[in-house]
Amino acid sequence: MGEDVEAGQGATEQAQRIGERVSRLEAELEQLEADLARARKAQQAWLAGADGEARVGEQLRQLELQGWRMLHDVHWPGRPKANIDHIAVGPGGGAHHRREELVGRGAPPQRRAVPERLHTET
Repeated sequence: MGEDVEAGQGATEQAQRIGERVSRLEAELEQLEADLARARKAQQAWLAGADGEARVGEQLRQLELQGWRMLHDVHWPGRPKANIDHIAVGPGGGAHHRREELVGRGAPPQRRAVPERLHTET
């Protein structure tokens, strides 16, 4: 006959193998939950950024009545993932704006002549 086996030994070994699989799946699930949380946070940040850019764009439309031309979301040459949020070209020259310049300051940097009524807090 074969080797001596305790009662329930096969089931115990199977339970151990399944337990190892459960541990691996729990670790994968933990990683997926962390990835999902990061993705949700990034999505919210991009949505907030898009909303802010749209609000600034609405304010900049006022300049079009004064002869300015607006370009929005323009690719930044040489930087594959970068863009310039707003470019304004007007009678006296041009100006650019990246929304990130406003964070925590309450008003755009004073580098160009932009009517005060267009300065918005973000």
